[in-house]
Amino acid sequence: MKKRKDGRYQKKVTLLDGRQKLVYSRTIAEVNQAADALRDQDRQGLVVGDATTVDKWAKTWFATYKSDLRANTQAMYRNAY
Repeated sequence: MKKRKDGRYQKKVTLLDGRQKLVYSRTIAEVNQAADALRDQDRQGLVVGDATTVDKWAKTWFATYKSDLRANTQAMYRNAY
């Protein structure tokens, strides 16, 4: 951990896949909390830094979890706002 010139603290977190992410905060306690949260997300299998759009995720969700619905119900999901 180091203190930056702008007054914030910075901590480097190494993820399970070997990538490294930087966490910033105003206090040491907050930066440690953010680093712990990032490690927890990584351990749970959440993709940290994923750039998947909501549109792409919605299409994947629909194809994976709602493909067995009746045609009218599927149409309702597709046309929902």
